[in-house]
Amino acid sequence: MAGFTLAELLIALAVLGVIATFTIPKVLNAQQNSHDNAIAKEVAGMASGAYTAFKQTSQPDQNTAMDSLLPYFNHIKIDTASVVDGIPGGGAFDCSVVGNRCLVMHSGAVIGYSQGLKFGGTTSLHAIAVAVDPDGKLTGAGGDTGKSVQFVLYFDGRLTTRANALTGTQTSAGGIGPSPGSDPTWFSW
Repeated sequence: MAGFTLAELLIALAVLGVIATFTIPKVLNAQQNSHDNAIAKEVAGMASGAYTAFKQTSQPDQNTAMDSLLPYFNHIKIDTASVVDGIPGGGAFDCSVVGNRCLVMHSGAVIGYSQGLKFGGTTSLHAIAVAVDPDGKLTGAGGDTGKSVQFVLYFDGRLTTRANALTGTQTSAGGIGPSPGSDPTWFSW
């Protein structure tokens, strides 16, 4: 009679346990990254669509800001109390700070932007920016976990991420606006 001994079965179960210990967290992490990426892409599409819709009813100019696009964003509320993750290297984004605005999306994601940031001009180098925190929570010490991704919307309608932004994008705030940086590791086009 051929069969497996109890020791052989226990060894097989131990090997499967070790394999599960290493693979399950990676699968769960990949699933979360995919979810976050999908939310970020949804917001990118929403920002691009909002600008297109705005241009159909209004003429964008150097004073056009994210607040001008607000009616075209599908959000459930404006958050004035939360602190969410900022862009990589940027620390936390505090929604309660005067001049900051946060929109809570149906998915729970939070879009944060500075109300004072305007195009500042009408050339293809002028831009406004929004940051998206997919889970809408502050994670990690000081929020400097790089959980958010920043999208840069240029006056000519191009949309990119901070990592691909053009250097020296001028804003009406009197300085350099969105400048090249890094995107979070979970984000990809």
